[in-house]
Amino acid sequence: MTIKSAAIAPPYSIILINDPTNRFVPEWKDGPVVSGTDSCLFISCMAEVDGKTEFTLGNVKEVSPEAHLVFDGIINTPSSKISLETAECDPVIEIPTSGQRTRIWIWANSTSRPDKVIIGIE
Repeated sequence: MTIKSAAIAPPYSIILINDPTNRFVPEWKDGPVVSGTDSCLFISCMAEVDGKTEFTLGNVKEVSPEAHLVFDGIINTPSSKISLETAECDPVIEIPTSGQRTRIWIWANSTSRPDKVIIGIE
């Protein structure tokens, strides 16, 4: 699996992590860096006006985790893909998964509005 990265200033300073076929987005709650459900996660990031946030997505054995582990859980991936999308549903990064339920770890360089986020999947 290839590691993919992108540096963007997403609208509303939020990135969604979900299966690209998912169209149910839960209500966003301000507070923790990561929130959501088993079908869609939100990641709060650096304020859009302050600059870009760097996102890295890949196999947990290949990414280099740094700083704070902010999430460890499982997300539904019925199409065997996982994607990062803006709050306006514009795709940022997409990679294949090994099945329809995917273990995911998220690390961030800050526990409040990080500008570097690393996502590892299994």
